[in-house]
Amino acid sequence: PSMTMQTSGLLLAVVAAMVASTSAITEPATKISFPDTCKLPGMGLLPQSVAGTGCRVKKIGPVAVKVYAVAMYVDKLSMMKKLLNFRDVKATDSTLIAGVKSDFDKTLVLKMARTVGSDKMASALADSVKPRMKGDLDSLAKFQELLAEGMKDQAGGEAAKGTQFAFAMKGRSMCVSVNGKSTGSLQSSSLCNAMLDTYLDDNAVSADAKTSILEGICKMIS
Repeated sequence: PSMTMQTSGLLLAVVAAMVASTSAITEPATKISFPDTCKLPGMGLLPQSVAGTGCRVKKIGPVAVKVYAVAMYVDKLSMMKKLLNFRDVKATDSTLIAGVKSDFDKTLVLKMARTVGSDKMASALADSVKPRMKGDLDSLAKFQELLAEGMKDQAGGEAAKGTQFAFAMKGRSMCVSVNGKSTGSLQSSSLCNAMLDTYLDDNAVSADAKTSILEGICKMIS
């Protein structure tokens, strides 16, 4: 066998070993688990590593309802190269957020803690993202379409408890998947930035997710 074939075989073996040896972390509020590493549509060749998790809570009258658990996965090697100058920055430093939003591959993964209707789930995500966008609202409409199509094709037409949504971002590209199956991709810097801001800005929809993600990234790069 050629050296190229041997190298390719070794790389595939390494990837397989990483996936096979994966353990999991549990989001505390929902008790939903996320693997330490995962490989989903839109990610690169190697699995991404989990940085942190949190819970999205929605107030319905006097009751706080746990809607979904969220995790951020990152391409650890490319992130460490991009964030070399942030090695001494604390998780509470606002400049770290700009670093996290820089150009390395990352993925937001949502797992439902309760059942929500298809239209309601797509609208809820869009309503969180829209005020954070700077133009390009056509991409938001496309985003909702991809979510609706994914729920129809892969999740029985609703965001049932246990359904997984993933948004893999590479620069201005976002690949949307439902239950591990890609429903399509779109190109929008505005949408990608707004999606990240939804979980990282001063009004993040899950304060515990923001804290966990930033603390996790600090540990990775330190």
